[in-house]
Amino acid sequence: MSIYDHLEFKHFKYIVAIAEAGTFTAAAIRLPLAQSALSRQISDMEDALGVHIFDRSRGGTTLTDAGESLLR
Repeated sequence: MSIYDHLEFKHFKYIVAIAEAGTFTAAAIRLPLAQSALSRQISDMEDALGVHIFDRSRGGTTLTDAGESLLR
């Protein structure tokens, strides 16, 4: 099974929204989607791919190197 079996267009849309908004909460409002559902989708994708896409902190969310590569 390749990594592409785990990726759908919506996942890329979610990654872009989070990267642009800077937080999961702000991205969820823009999508519109519940913040918990968005967080779960990204966590499931990270588990499936075996990489972290975002560094999460109280101050916001930033892309990891793997996330930057995925975004490109």
